[in-house]
Order: sequence, then structure tokens, then C-alpha cells
Amino acid sequence: MTFLNPQAFWGLCLLIIPLIVHLFSFRRYKKVLFSNLAFLSEIKEQKQSSSTVKKFLVLISRLLFLFFLIVAFAQPTLEKGDEIAIGSSLVYFDNSLSMQQVDNTGEPLLFIASNSLETIIGDELQSVRLMSNDAIMNYTGVESDISELQRFSSSSVNVGAIIDKQELYGSDKVSLISDFQKNGFELSIIEQDTSSSFELYQLIPGKQSNVFIDSVWLSIGGSQAETQKLLIELGNSGGMEISDGLVQLKRGDRQIASQTFNLVAEGRTRIEMSLETGDRIYGAYTLELADAPVVFDNKFHFNIIKPSQANVVLVEEGKSQTGDFVAKLYSNRDYFNFTREYISATSLSRLSNVDLLILSELSVLPEWLLSQIGLIKGKVLVIPSGHSEVDSYQKLLSVGISLNENERLQPLNAKSLEHPFLAGAFTRDLSNRASLPQFRTIFNLTGYFEKLLETNEGLPVLSHFGNTSMYLLNTPLSDDYTNFQKHALFIPIMYRLAQKNIQDPLFHRLDEEYVQIGVDSIVNNGILKLSSVDNSFIPSYRFSTQGLTLEIPEEMNEPGIYYLTNDSDTLGVFAFNYSLSESDIHTHSPEELSRLANENAHISYYPINTNALSSASFNMNKESESLWKYALLLALSFILIESILLRFLK
Repeated sequence: MTFLNPQAFWGLCLLIIPLIVHLFSFRRYKKVLFSNLAFLSEIKEQKQSSSTVKKFLVLISRLLFLFFLIVAFAQPTLEKGDEIAIGSSLVYFDNSLSMQQVDNTGEPLLFIASNSLETIIGDELQSVRLMSNDAIMNYTGVESDISELQRFSSSSVNVGAIIDKQELYGSDKVSLISDFQKNGFELSIIEQDTSSSFELYQLIPGKQSNVFIDSVWLSIGGSQAETQKLLIELGNSGGMEISDGLVQLKRGDRQIASQTFNLVAEGRTRIEMSLETGDRIYGAYTLELADAPVVFDNKFHFNIIKPSQANVVLVEEGKSQTGDFVAKLYSNRDYFNFTREYISATSLSRLSNVDLLILSELSVLPEWLLSQIGLIKGKVLVIPSGHSEVDSYQKLLSVGISLNENERLQPLNAKSLEHPFLAGAFTRDLSNRASLPQFRTIFNLTGYFEKLLETNEGLPVLSHFGNTSMYLLNTPLSDDYTNFQKHALFIPIMYRLAQKNIQDPLFHRLDEEYVQIGVDSIVNNGILKLSSVDNSFIPSYRFSTQGLTLEIPEEMNEPGIYYLTNDSDTLGVFAFNYSLSESDIHTHSPEELSRLANENAHISYYPINTNALSSASFNMNKESESLWKYALLLALSFILIESILLRFLK
């Protein structure tokens, strides 16, 4: 049995009033003189005994009337089939960042949940395990300190972690108090776990939106362009349209640019901002959104690191038009260390450490190169000539090759520009241009390879081969075969190929497990520290052929700019942001959870809509029987008994 209003038992103090009335209400007798009182003696004794019994019966009736009246106000409730033992429940209280959402009254979901906690747990359990996103505590009712639960946590917990804790503590019942965000709650897990009972208490948000920054990148996939554009992908994970939204770009405390945007419900949009040119572009930036009430992801950090020179080597048989185009393309010495060599005068030692090796219009590939091509660490771009020998190219690429007899120029398929390899390479949409480059391809290919670019007829233009760093541009860069070298696509695609294998991303997410940095060694084997303005962590790390791999500490859950240091040396700078999963505020609908509860006997569902509902109606929704009506009937019965005693008992 539980009581919805246990504070009413303070009214038991009123029971002292009938006792006082009973003890001090003595009747004064009037003396009457008689000549002979002997015959009245026996009558007096009988009357006194009868009056004492009557007074005690009236007192008991009054006490029982007040007692059951107070019990009725305490609202006793009898739980049906509740066999959970004391201390065998685990209660998960969701204080994640998505609980910043508000209900239809404007109250944040987190505060509604904390105000409802005592009512949800009830009095049947004197002590339960209370689990939040940050910690686990013993909850003992009103004496427990729940102030920690009223702080939003940047940590996330999924259903699997909750089930693990349930098994660890041997709990038979799990109560989940949450908005049930789809990214964190896989309902199939609790549906399949029939060995335990689950109570789902859902905080239901009102209709709203959450604008977040999905990604940022630089135009042309790097910082080699003369003018730089920052591209920003915005998302809206709510049901409200955003008009005249504002995003600001800051560097330190200085605002660099701002941009307004419109964003439809459940939609995405892309905006761009201009950046400073030259070396002034490098450094840490912050994007800020004006968006409420979900504000945790309104800031987005990124860092632009000056790239090191990419070593590009072009190997050819003699001077060619293709070589001239490529040499002009990679002529910027700030970003490329470009050299041209003849195949007859080069060696493997001069080619093994390049970032991009271009084999340009070689009629025959030499045996020494074919046998040792795997020793080249960087990318290899093969550009055949119109008279290349098929056999040597087939040995190099390990696919079936035949000459393409069709000499007709074919336009590039616009859909191939959507390949992930080219993501962020273009400052504008080029797929709708009236004229895309045309190609007369040299080879037909069969076997295992990936088409990065292809013609409208499906002939490969730019291909990637297996798990290697081998690429084939299936046409020489001469006017007889293509106009690609004169098209706007030529620069971004060739720049993308020249990028180093390990790039320094503009940002990372806190839910990533590892980050990489191009460091070959640590001076004096010192201790690495990953530090921001407010926090400092010592990460685990390891070296490989790809450089230094850092493991992101689990306790690191605050976004910002972090510096990787070794004693006084700064080895790298990283920008970390919240996981995208928390920004997606979509929740399981009440209809979905209610249907889940109806179809599974071990699952119960209770929606929490308002403060009034959160403080009064949970136990009413349970399979329970209210007893206050019976207590009120008993109270009325005893007041009736008192009236009968006073009226008829002499």
C-alpha cells in the first residue's frame, strides 16, 4: 500500500482534541435533598456505570472518525501484483542535453522530471539505485540530494548501458525517466528482455526545433585557393520552420562575418562565408547560432591548420602537353613541391616518399617500377597515352584492360560529381552547368575497381583500384582527347588527389574514439597532455606508419579547442564538438511507446505532460486500486455511530 499524499498524516495530531474533550468535560450535579436516599443508592451506581461506557464508546467513535478522515486525505493506494522487494529497483534519470527541450507550458523537461522523481518512485521502495548520465546514487526519498540531477550532462547513456547496470545490481525492475530520444533508446532491447519489468516515464516536449551545425569545410577541399570560402551545413531536427536565423563567425572575441538563413522543418541548408586570405586564415574559429531553447549545440568550434607542402612528382617519357598542364596546376610553391622527371632518369628512391606520383603518358611501364610499385607510400595517378601498351598497364592495375575503339567524345555524367571522394571540393553546384567536360577514354576496364567519375555511357574517367592508392585518369590531357584541363572541375579534383593521406580535419566529435596526427616521435618520451582552457587530460596513444594515434579519454566530454602538448612543445591543435546524435532531438512518439507497452506485459508506459500531471497522476495510471473512498466511508460510519450513541444510549 502506498499513499499519494503522506503529508496528510500530520493531521493525526488532531486526535488529541477528542481526548481533551473526554477528560475535561465533567458534568456538574445539582444537589436535591430527600428525606430517605437509601432506595436511590442502587439507581445511582447503575447510572454512573452506564454513563462511563457511553463516554468511552463516543470517544472511540470520534477518534476513529478523525483517523479515517485523515487516511482518506492521505489517498491510500493498493498496488496490484507488486512483488518487487525493497531495494531491487533501478531508476534511470535522463539528464542529457536533449532534456533542454520544453513542454507546451515552456517548462524545461529536466526540471519537470526532477520535480516528479519522488512521486514516480513512490513509497513502496525505501531505497533504490538512481542512475543518471554521470553517476549512480542511493535514493532514499526526501532526504536525498538530487541537485546533481538538475544539471544538464554532456555524457550520454544508451539502453545497453542501463541494462548492464541492471544486471550488475541484480535489479528486477527498471524505471526509465526520459524524453526517449531515438538515438539513445533502441526499443528492441527492452522488448526482448522479458526477464525484467520496465516502466517508461516519458517527458513529452512541445512542438519546437533545434538548429545545429552538421559540418564545415573549406572550398576546394583545402586552403590552396586564392580566395577562401567556408561552407557550413545546417540542419533542423524539429517541426518548426526557421526564418531569418543568424549564424556568426568569430575568431577569439572578434566577429568576422555573419549570415542569415531560412530553414524548413526537418530540413537542411548550406551557407558560405568569406575567410581571410593568406596565412591569416590559419587558427581557431567559433560559429555561433541564435537558437532556443536547445542551446547546448549553439557553438561550433573548428581549427584551420596550415598544411605542409605536398610532394608531387610527374614522370614522363618526354615533354608533353599533359605535363605542361600539370606543372602549371601545381606551381604554387607555398603548397606544392612539384618536380618533373623522365622515366629513364629517375629511380625508386626518388619516388618512394612522394605524396602524389603522376605517371604521365608512358607507352610502356618499366619492369622495375611494376615490381616495386608497392613501396611507394603516396598516391599514384596513372595517365595513359593514346598508344600505351595494354599488357604493362594491366600488370600495374591488376584488372582486365582493353583499348576503347570508340573515338567519340562523351560528356561527364553529372551524377558522378556527388561521389563522396569529391565532397566539399566545389564552391558551387556544377551539376547543372550547360556544359560539362567531355572525354575520349583510352581503356575499357573489367574487374574490381571504383568509378569516381564516369561518362554518360558509363565509361570510367577517374577510377580507384581496390584498397590501394592507385588511381587512373583514363585520358591524356590534350585537346584531342578532352577539354577537362580547361574546365572548372580540373583544379579541385587534381588538388584533392594531391592532398596528403593524413589530413588535419577542421573539427572532431566527442564521440569519436581516436584522432590521428602526423607526428613520428616524441621528444624524451614525455607525457602527452590534451588540454583546453578549463580541462586537462592524459590520453593513451600509439605510433604507427600513419603517425600518432590518440585515444580520446572517456571523461573528456566538453567541447572546445584542445592543445596536445609534450612538456612545453605543442604537437597539435584539435577542435572538438558535441556528438551529432544529441542534436537530433527526435523522440519516440507516445503512440509508439504506448503500443510497445500494450504488446509486451513486462513494459508499462506513463506519459508526463505537465507539472500537474507529473505530481499527481502516475500512481493513478498504474494497475492500482484507490482506497481513499473506503476510508471516507468508514469515517462517515463512525460519525453516524457517534450520533446513534448520543441519541439512544442512556
